[in-house]
Amino acid sequence: KELPPKFSILLIKALFDDEATVDPNYRITITLRNKNLIGGIRKILLEKLGFKDISQIFLKSEKDFSLTIRSKEIGKYAEKIGFNHPEKLRDLNSILESKKNSKGVRRKEGQTCKEIIKLLSINPKSTKELTFTIGVAKSNILTALKKLKKDGLVTIHNKKAQSIKYTI
Repeated sequence: KELPPKFSILLIKALFDDEATVDPNYRITITLRNKNLIGGIRKILLEKLGFKDISQIFLKSEKDFSLTIRSKEIGKYAEKIGFNHPEKLRDLNSILESKKNSKGVRRKEGQTCKEIIKLLSINPKSTKELTFTIGVAKSNILTALKKLKKDGLVTIHNKKAQSIKYTI
């Protein structure tokens, strides 16, 4: 049977609160083992809730399937569905704010490096923290960190699993 839109929203919100990630590159991705479930989520997003810029289902690993809500739909996701999970809600609001403030304006050369140095002079931060705080794409942060490391201005503070904190 078909779920009413209100229940569809609640189902997606619960699944995304538990399983999705908010990407600093203005995306929300959910990864599940059940391809049929992720297909149903995609169908609800596209057909019931009117989302348009949703990825195809892709195989992320041997057993995991992913689906991505792309940057053009982040505002719609926040408005129609949102998060209850406090960290995901904070990250979503952060990328919405940075998107609103950037307005496609190109940053001045060296601006990202200067902001990273300023933030790291206060305390060590991860790539994700720098990305959300500065409000630029993760790739821009990684490029600036690479340059700063090469110039000897930034070092790795600690590395745990896939989380790396940087310091000056």
